[in-house]
Formats: sequence, C-alpha cells, structure tokens
Amino acid sequence: MLADMFVINGVVHAFNADPKNLTNPHTPLGRSFAERILLYHKKFSQDNEYRLSPEEYARDHSIEDLAHALFAESPCDMAIFHSIPLYDFFKDGLVSWEKGVAMKEKYPDRVLHYGRLVTLDVTRALKDIEFQVKEHGVDGFKVYPATFYEGRTLAWRMDDPRLAYPLYEKALELGVTNFAVHKAHPFGPTQTHAYRPEDVEEPAALFPEMNFQIVHAGMLFVEETAAALARFPNVYGNMEISWSYLNNSPRLFAESLGKMLYWASADKIIFGDGCTTQHSRPTLEKFLEFQMPEDLVEEYGYPRLTMEDKAKILGLNMAKLHGIDIEARKKKIAGDKFEQLKKDGYQQPWKLIRDRAAAEREHAA
Repeated sequence: MLADMFVINGVVHAFNADPKNLTNPHTPLGRSFAERILLYHKKFSQDNEYRLSPEEYARDHSIEDLAHALFAESPCDMAIFHSIPLYDFFKDGLVSWEKGVAMKEKYPDRVLHYGRLVTLDVTRALKDIEFQVKEHGVDGFKVYPATFYEGRTLAWRMDDPRLAYPLYEKALELGVTNFAVHKAHPFGPTQTHAYRPEDVEEPAALFPEMNFQIVHAGMLFVEETAAALARFPNVYGNMEISWSYLNNSPRLFAESLGKMLYWASADKIIFGDGCTTQHSRPTLEKFLEFQMPEDLVEEYGYPRLTMEDKAKILGLNMAKLHGIDIEARKKKIAGDKFEQLKKDGYQQPWKLIRDRAAAEREHAA
C-alpha cells in the first residue's frame, strides 16, 4: 500500500507556463515553446480529471498550487524542488529559483531545494554556489548540458576540468553532495550529443563523495545510462518524464526500467515526475500495481519488482542521498495541514488551479 511507503518525489516544478514568460513570444521559436509546454502536460496526463485545460495550465503556477497537488491530492510525503536556468527561452528560467527558496521556507519539513547554476561562467557559478548554500541552504544543484545561443548549441560537459570540476569542489566544501543533470531529453533546438550521459562517468570516479543524478533516465540513451548506474556507486537514474510512460505506454516503461534494473538495481533508481508537468497520483497508483511483463523476465532476465524494490524507488533511495530519517520526518509532518486535508481521502486533482481559473471566469463574466 502506498500509505505504508514514504514517497519522495525526486523532481517537482512550479512552472511559469504563461506565454508572457517567453523571452521571444512572437518568434516561431517562442511560439513553439508555448505550444510545447502545453503538449507535455497533455501527453503526460490521462485524458480525465488529471488533465488541465490550456486556459488552466498556461499560467504562472504558484508554490501553493504545487504543494497542494503533491501533498493534499497525492501520496507524496516530500519533494525535491528543481529550479531551472533556461533563461535563453524563459524570462524566469521557466521555474524560478525564488520559488524554490520560498517553497522550502514555507514547507521545510516536506521540501528540499536544488538550486540553479549558469554553468558557462565558472566564476559566476562559484559565487552563486556559495550564495545559495550559505544564504538559502539549498540541498543540491540542477544543471543543464546545453544553451541555445544565436542559433548555436553551446555545450557544457560534466567532465570539463575547467568549468565543471571547480563547481563540485566548491559544493563539497560547503557540504552539498547532490548534483542533478538534465540528460536524455534534448530541450529546444539544441544538438542531441550534449544530452548523452557518458560525461558523468569521470567526475563520478574523481568525486566519490558527490552523488550524480541522471535526470530523465530511461528516455534516450538507456543502455549508456544503465551502464553508468552499474559501474559507479554514486550515479543514480532519476526517471522524470520516462516515469510518465506509466500513464500511456506501460510497455515502454517496463523496457526502460527493466534495462536499468538488469544492469544495476532498484537501489539506483529514483522516482520523479516533474509535477506540475503532470499530476503525481495516477502514476504512483499504477506503479504500486506494476509488474514486469513475463516475457521480459523470461527472455531478457529483467528482474521482477518486489514491494521492497518499489519502496526504495519511491523514497528510500532519495532519503539515503539526503540523510533523511524517515521515522523522524513522519512525526514532523503528522497532523500538518496537508494530512488534515486528505484524512478522509485525497483532494480533487489540481483543486487550487481549477478554483482560481473558475473564479477568473466568473469575474470576467
């Protein structure tokens, strides 16, 4: 039962999906991004109460919207807020750093925050690490491997001794041991090569105290990702986006997860769904019932998932990465406002977002 597991959502976002947030809203590139934000939500959501209308989704989602969806409407007990530094496409980066700071401050027992870094300027990034850790206590960092600038891809590699290694050294000096890197999912008109995972391997060997999360593991480059998980004890696969296959392509989910489990183990896989990209509840419920297809077990040797495996993927692995005492954390959140809201059952999906949209329609009328 999900109620018996401690669920930590490994990637959540309070998106600013308002078209006015685009840096170039009137260009073909800008319009394509406005459309893509809506497409992601539509593609990853079930065609029922979990899918918002374009009017409801294309807005600046608040931390309250996100917290309610996670903790009052789904089984999530904690979440890792990922700020996003996509300033080449969105004025606030798409998911602003300020929202992450505010969400952790407002819900300290339920939320950790991975700060953002602009990595092509190492001097600026080093100052930013120190500021974010010392002033706001960020728990990790989220980085992107490419920037789209004047029609070109400017790639940044995790194994660059000049641009990357000083960042890990500074983070470790300040007690931060988690770096998450967006891989396997090319974002925008950038070149695909930057999103391959192999550049995680050398820093994983050179910085064994640092944990490296390959975000979007299981989407593209699954074999390469599985090999990294198997060979390096401090490399993990965070399944944001590929987790959504549970909603509409369960066979694809089985093949992606199965390959990583075959080469590594359930100890190396992390649940993340990118909420508000999609609602967390339906895929969590599907995962509880999920079984590896027999033909994949028999023909390929993919392991069957036990409830112990599922508990690791849904929360225990992330808790270990951050030194979270689950029993102590359960006591902290017991009886808080979210537990009170769902004591008689989960709240309706996207309740705050839909209530606000309905109020706006009524006011306009």
